Amino acid sequence: MGRSISLDHQQLRRIIEERGLTPCHAFFASFIASLSEAGILNQAVVNFLAKHTAGVLHGYLKAMGFLNLAGAKGVAGFKKLVEDLNNALGIGERVEFREEDNVVEVGIGGDKCRYCPRGVGRAEIPGTACPFPRLIEALARLEGLDAVYRPREVNGRVEPLRREAGLCWIRYEVRR
Repeated sequence: MGRSISLDHQQLRRIIEERGLTPCHAFFASFIASLSEAGILNQAVVNFLAKHTAGVLHGYLKAMGFLNLAGAKGVAGFKKLVEDLNNALGIGERVEFREEDNVVEVGIGGDKCRYCPRGVGRAEIPGTACPFPRLIEALARLEGLDAVYRPREVNGRVEPLRREAGLCWIRYEVRR
C-alpha cells in the first residue's frame, strides 16, 4: 500500500517552519504514518485509535488543567472543548466555527496542521487519516456533551473532512 516519503533537510526545514512543529508533533505524525508502511493506515484505523485514546487523553488534559468547560453546555461547551484541545495539543494556528441549526462545523489544523500523517508524517495514502473528527466526538461525550460527528457524503462517498480556506472542516451535530 503506502510508504512514507523521505525528504531532504531543506524540505523538512520548510515544513517545520511553515507548521511550527515541535519534535512531539513530528513524532506523532510520523508514528501514525508508519502504519502506511504496514499497509494498515486508513481513516477507519485512525478513527479506532482516536476513540480508544480519548479516555486516557481526557484524563491527562483534565489533570493538567487544559480542559475546563466551566459548566458550559451545548454548542458553547462544544466550542470551548475544541478550543481547549487545540490550545493543549497545538493542532493548528487557529480554530473557526460555523453554525447552522444544530450543525457545527469546526475548522482546525488544515495547511498548518501539526499532526497530519500525510502533511507532516509524509504517509503516501489515498484519502485522509485524521484523528481529530473522532477524537473530538469522544472527548465531547466524556465531557457530557451531545456532539455527534457527521461526515458528508459526496457522490456516495464519505468525506471525513473538507479542506477550505487553509483549514480542515469537520461537521458535528450538537444537541443543545
